[in-house]
Amino acid sequence: MNCVYIIIEKFTSPAGNVEQTTVCAALNEEEAKHKVKYLNENAIIPFGFKGYTVKYEYTAISLETNPSWLLDMK
Repeated sequence: MNCVYIIIEKFTSPAGNVEQTTVCAALNEEEAKHKVKYLNENAIIPFGFKGYTVKYEYTAISLETNPSWLLDMK
């Protein structure tokens, strides 16, 4: 295992502003794809966020350049 996959939630407002939050992690790409697919298919926009959209994505973090995946997720 040479990388960890971070699952990110992106809320987009009607004005185009994007809020990004780290949701969870996966140990391999197959697991990351499965989690993202499930989250995208079952996403629910809260009532107070009318007009917003939500999308889930994953990104790989190399363990070779970051020896610990517990890093600043900003």
